[in-house]
Amino acid sequence: MQDQQDAIVLTLGKDFMDKMYPGGRDAVIKSLERCEEGEYQWMRFCGSVVPARKVEFCYLIWDGKIQYRMTVMEYVKNHTGKFRDGGVIRSYRNRNMVIMTGPAVKAPHNIPMKGFQGFRYTTFLF
Repeated sequence: MQDQQDAIVLTLGKDFMDKMYPGGRDAVIKSLERCEEGEYQWMRFCGSVVPARKVEFCYLIWDGKIQYRMTVMEYVKNHTGKFRDGGVIRSYRNRNMVIMTGPAVKAPHNIPMKGFQGFRYTTFLF
C-alpha cells in the first residue's frame, strides 16, 4: 500500500538556493523540471551518513515546506568527484549523497516542514 512506504526528506537550505547554486532558486527549479521530463538525474549531499534503509522516494524541502518528490536511484558513500552545476564545475571530497531521478513531482498542496541538516525518514506524503 502506497501510504505505508518509507521515504527520506532532504533540505535545500537558503544559502544553497540563493547563493551557492549558480542561477539561484530559479535554476534549481528549472533543473528539477528537466528531471520531470526524464532528461536528468539529480544528486544531493545527505550529511555524515547515508540512509541505512533503501527507500523509493526523496522529498525536497525549502522555504519551510515540502516542494518536490523524486525517485531514489542509489546512495553513494564517501565519494570524491566533480560535476557540472549550472554551468560551473564543482569538486567535492568524501561526501555522502543520494542520487535521484525524475519524475520530479511538485507537491500538490502545502506541506509545512522545517528544514534540517542531513536526512530524515518519513512516510509517503504524495
